[in-house]
Amino acid sequence: MKPRLTPITRICQWPPCSQTFVIVPVRTRDIFREFCSTSCRAKNAKSTQDATPLADRFWAKVAKAGPNECWLWTGAKAGKGYGTIYVLEQRRNVGAHVVSWYLFHSTWPPEGMDVLHNCPGEIGDQPACCNPAHLWLGTHQANMLDKIAKGRDNTPRKITKTQALEMCALYATGEWTYKQLAERYSVKEGTPFWIIKKYGDPAMIPGRRERAARGERSGNAKLTDAQWQEALALHATGEWPSRRLAARYGVDKSSILRRLKHQL
Repeated sequence: MKPRLTPITRICQWPPCSQTFVIVPVRTRDIFREFCSTSCRAKNAKSTQDATPLADRFWAKVAKAGPNECWLWTGAKAGKGYGTIYVLEQRRNVGAHVVSWYLFHSTWPPEGMDVLHNCPGEIGDQPACCNPAHLWLGTHQANMLDKIAKGRDNTPRKITKTQALEMCALYATGEWTYKQLAERYSVKEGTPFWIIKKYGDPAMIPGRRERAARGERSGNAKLTDAQWQEALALHATGEWPSRRLAARYGVDKSSILRRLKHQL
């Protein structure tokens, strides 16, 4: 075990506190500790954030490019690659593209309106883009229609029984993979597996094994039902003790004794 480092006396860097505290570091990075507690560290971060204008914090994390190019967000990102930044005015994290719209127009989007992307070029819309020239306002319905038109609609869809049977038939040909079937029917990649498992031939599912007989299903089962009945018959003769039975069937003596205890 490595010895602890020498205790260090420090002063809390949050001005209202500024009290002296002692560090007994167990890791090298502990010697760089600046605050006496996590509370002081959080309060200092909030006060620093309060003092820094939103525009300065925002544009410091945007990689600006040409007027018609995408300005990509380099800070924290939420799901699907959309940037996010904490806005004190709203006391929550807000999408970076929404903040870009706010800073450019000096007003937040009206209630019921979303900020949508319309990035030009072959790549198409970039979720992390914050270029105000690539942003426009639209209703939630317009947003959904825009996603469908641009091929970004990943909403799970229900499959009818007719489509399920058709999917099983296609998979049985060996020419269709789960991924290709998912794309054909606009469903998640895992959906074809469960549909084929339910409606298709069990032999089509890779790695499927035949169901074992009762008494053989557990991975810990040592004797099949037939072997156990044979062992009971041998034990009843009085010539086959548990040790001899264990050697005959290649199992541990204790497993024979346990089963005999429950049987008798």
